[in-house]
Amino acid sequence: MKKTRLSTKEITKMALMAALLCVAAYITIPLGFTPAALTLQTLIVNLIAIILTPFESFITLLVYILIGFIGVPIFSGGQGGPAKLFGPTGGYIIAFLISAPVMSLTKKYFESICAKLIKNNSASKLVGYSLNAIIVGMLIVYIVGTVYM
Repeated sequence: MKKTRLSTKEITKMALMAALLCVAAYITIPLGFTPAALTLQTLIVNLIAIILTPFESFITLLVYILIGFIGVPIFSGGQGGPAKLFGPTGGYIIAFLISAPVMSLTKKYFESICAKLIKNNSASKLVGYSLNAIIVGMLIVYIVGTVYM
């Protein structure tokens, strides 16, 4: 088995993505009928999956979850700690850890399908990434989060 070593550039990208995810947790739209609020986190998780490799995206989300678990208020609503992670909305946070690597794994598949249908290279990538986020990412996040709730 090959030992994985991350370069300074890769670690920096991962740290920036984790920081961006922390900031995105504070941008919320509260919904009165459910304990889960709409946050910008889901969009940032999609961005993480597009930019990083599956391993890097998993580590980035794991670091984010561990920082929040120890009590730093980086989860939605400016909360942190185990109570938030194991509370009703904790399933969405855990689903991020699953969805980002899976989306990162499947992004080339969606990109190649769209490249066959759309001749413009940048448009096919955009559509492929969007379909990947909608079909794979949102499905995982909302199914796991809803079942956990």
